[in-house]
Amino acid sequence: MGWSSAVRHLACRDHFIGWTAEARKKNLPLIAYQTRYLILPWVEVKNLASYLLAVIARRIPSDWSRIYNHPVYLLETFVDPEKLHSRS
Repeated sequence: MGWSSAVRHLACRDHFIGWTAEARKKNLPLIAYQTRYLILPWVEVKNLASYLLAVIARRIPSDWSRIYNHPVYLLETFVDPEKLHSRS
């Protein structure tokens, strides 16, 4: 799992938050973007992806603040609908 600073322009996010261009410029450093998330196909643990995201969501704010000297308030992650499936 990898995280980085957020994508500069993302219309759906900016619209959802209600940001103006000025607000986006000021607040963008407060968002972390998930750049990598891989669970190998042969790993079959029910709800593993959700569990890992929850663990990371609790951990990232303190790590981010320690490393970058400012808080992070929002985590962004994207799902490829073509690859999304439910394991029963």
